Amino acid sequence: MQVEIHGKPSFSKKGARAQVVVLVGEGRNRRSVTRHVERRGYSWVGLNPDERAIPLNERYEHELTGTQHQLGQEEEELDVLKRRLEALETEEKEVASLYDAAALDVERDKLVEAITMARAKAAFAALVLADAEVKLTIVQREVPLEVEFYGDELDEQL
Repeated sequence: MQVEIHGKPSFSKKGARAQVVVLVGEGRNRRSVTRHVERRGYSWVGLNPDERAIPLNERYEHELTGTQHQLGQEEEELDVLKRRLEALETEEKEVASLYDAAALDVERDKLVEAITMARAKAAFAALVLADAEVKLTIVQREVPLEVEFYGDELDEQL
């Protein structure tokens, strides 16, 4: 994303940084915003003058982090249940009484049901994570944190 500067920039002594003025808004809401920019290769880059950039990026990065955490918890719960089922199956081989065998069958049925639910929760968490990734990608594309600034005075410094 490129933003045109307004007026003449104020350059640092080394010329690798500058302070620029950008016009934002429309009509009566038009105002000027000052941004610090730095030279990166053949372009000048600085923070986006759009006020929504930082809050939106933070919001969707936070949402992505939360969904990653949730998916991790769901997968960990599924792993724990699978390990308990494996341990239960080894116990079944060592059971001597019919009563104990019946109790283990009931326990195994409960674990299988819990594993099915945990798989569904993990699959849902994966879908929520994919959705959060898409949202963050859209925000980063439409309202990026950093933008490229251009103007005749900046071009002369390159």
